[in-house]
Amino acid sequence: MHWFNFDKLSLMKHVWQGELNRIFHTKNITIMKFSGKRWYKFHDDGHKSEQITILLKGKFNFYVGNEKRIMKKWDTIFIEPYEKHGGEALTDIEGLDVFFPKRTEEKYRVD
Repeated sequence: MHWFNFDKLSLMKHVWQGELNRIFHTKNITIMKFSGKRWYKFHDDGHKSEQITILLKGKFNFYVGNEKRIMKKWDTIFIEPYEKHGGEALTDIEGLDVFFPKRTEEKYRVD
């Protein structure tokens, strides 16, 4: 068993511009805690991993493909591999992204 605290993991600013991230990798998955300020925006053209996003704090105008909705605290969304997704923070936000298989791109590397 391995215990960890996201707040003690290295802070990463380079995954998405304007967002702060803390990343934990296992053999098969990546878990990323993210936070962004109000009006923070991003767009992702998709990636090979399945993704589950859980909003822990705030409101986020989020889209996956052509579907849009306002995510609120504890809302969860599933994103298929290679689905376009993104959104805009309506308040300060905080949440978790869970990826399978784990993200191996350079920007997700933890030193």
